[in-house]
Amino acid sequence: MIQVSRWSLFYAIILGSVLLLLFHFGICNRKKTIKDAITPYITLLLLIFIRVIFPVDSDAFYVIRSTKLLNAVHDLLMITLLYDLSIEKVLVLTWIIGAIVSLFIWNCSIKKDVQKTKIIKECASSLPEKQLSIATKAGLNANCVFVTDKIDEVVTVGIREYMILLPQTDYSDIDLYNIFVHEAAHIKHRDIRNRVLLHAFCCIFWWNPIFRLFEKDYSILMEYRCDENAVQSYTLSKKIAYVETMKKMTVVKLDYCYRYMEAGFAIASRKSMLISRADRVFINEKKNIKRIAVAIALEICLFFLSYAVIFQPYYEPEIEGEVAVDETNAYLIKEDDEYRIIIDDEDWGIVPKDDLKTRPYCRLEIRE
Repeated sequence: MIQVSRWSLFYAIILGSVLLLLFHFGICNRKKTIKDAITPYITLLLLIFIRVIFPVDSDAFYVIRSTKLLNAVHDLLMITLLYDLSIEKVLVLTWIIGAIVSLFIWNCSIKKDVQKTKIIKECASSLPEKQLSIATKAGLNANCVFVTDKIDEVVTVGIREYMILLPQTDYSDIDLYNIFVHEAAHIKHRDIRNRVLLHAFCCIFWWNPIFRLFEKDYSILMEYRCDENAVQSYTLSKKIAYVETMKKMTVVKLDYCYRYMEAGFAIASRKSMLISRADRVFINEKKNIKRIAVAIALEICLFFLSYAVIFQPYYEPEIEGEVAVDETNAYLIKEDDEYRIIIDDEDWGIVPKDDLKTRPYCRLEIRE
C-alpha cells in the first residue's frame, strides 16, 4: 500500500535539503560548472523537486530501523503540550499557517506586479517599424515587444501571454537580435511558469532556507541555457557581439529580488555571474551526448533507488509476560488533574505526572 507517513515526509525533506545544498555548492564552483552541459543539472533539480513533493512509502520498501535517533525524535514529537496538543500537531499547524500566510503575501505581491505591469504597458511604446522584423526573425511576436522608460533592464513577463519590456535606450540591430533570441529561449522553455511553481514550492516549505536556493540555482541555470540556445550557431565575432550586448544591457545590482513572473537578459547580473555566462558563450566544445545520457540515466536510477528504502523508528518488543502498551490498545482518561490509563478496555490506575512525558505514555491518546 502506497502512503505518505511522517517518516517518508521527514526522509524526503532531509534528502532533498542535503542534495540541494550539495547541488548549490556544485553550481558555485563556476570553473567546473561552465564546462558541463546544462541538461543534467536541470534534470537533477527536477528530480529533487519531485522527490520532495511526492514523499511516499510502501510496505514493499526496505525499512531501515533506527533504535536511537528516530526513537528520540518520535518521543519528542509525541510530548503533549497545552490543550492536549502534541509537539507534532503544533509543528504541523505552524507549518500550515505559515504556508497559508506565505502564499497570501505572495498573491498580494503578484496582484501589485500585475497592476504595475499594466501601468507600464500603457505608458510604453511599440518597436519602430523597421525593428519589428528583427523580433519576428528571432521567433517572437513583434506586437508583444514594448519600449519604456519605467524599467532599467530587459524583462519578459506573463505566463499565458508573454510581453517583453525593453528599457528606453539606443539599440543597434545586433543588440536587439541578441536580446530577442535570448528572450525567445525563456518563452520556449516556459521559464516564467516554472519559476511560479518553484516559488509556490518555496512558500509551502517556508521554514526551510535551503529550498530558497532552489530558485536561485534554477535562475542561474536558465540563463546558461538561454545563452547556450542563443549562440549555438554563432561565429566567434557574433559571440563577441553577444557578450558586448550582455555587458551593455546589464544593470549591476548587489542583490536581485526574484519575482514570480520575470525572466530577462540582464537577470542575475552580478560580476561573477556575468563572467560565468561569458565563459559559457565562448565554449566551442561539442556536447558529449553519451556522457549526458549516462549522467541523466544515473540520476533517474538514484531517484528511484531513493524510494526503495525508508527510515523508521524501532522499539524493542516487550518482554514476555509484560503488558504491551501502544496507541492501538491503550489511551489515557483525564480526570481533573489526574490521568488514568486504560489498556484493552481495563482500568490500570493512575499514571504519575512525571511519567506522562515518557514513553509509552507520551504517545497515547488523551480522552476527557
